[in-house]
Amino acid sequence: MSFLLNPYVKRFSLVYVIAVIAIMVIGAFINLGGAANVVSLLVATHLSAHKFAQDKRRMPEKGEKRKITLGCLIAAIVISILVSMIPYALSGFNMQAFLPPDISAGLLIGSAIFVLVLYFAAIYFSYGWMVKTWLKAIQKT
Repeated sequence: MSFLLNPYVKRFSLVYVIAVIAIMVIGAFINLGGAANVVSLLVATHLSAHKFAQDKRRMPEKGEKRKITLGCLIAAIVISILVSMIPYALSGFNMQAFLPPDISAGLLIGSAIFVLVLYFAAIYFSYGWMVKTWLKAIQKT
């Protein structure tokens, strides 16, 4: 679990927490829709990849990329669960305030798996093309 101590995973986690909370606060006033949290993920991966490009001035190695991706994915899962507990607690731990009463367990599990795969892909590809884009920008300056 040492990959969770990676400075880029820490940066991702900090930015992700701030972005998720900001979207949660804005979402209290404006209906942002269910995909709004993807913005938090993209902002966090963007800034984390930028820091990697600045520090290392190279593309991540395969193993390094996997470790950072896994660390960021675990951090996103933990942060999302913890942050979602806030409105759940405010609702008096009423599960029906969160889920429609007719939702099946299969749909819920399938949706969770789909989101995890999307998050993994977004983080993994960010440490590919985003780092490459930042490296090009750094070389121009």
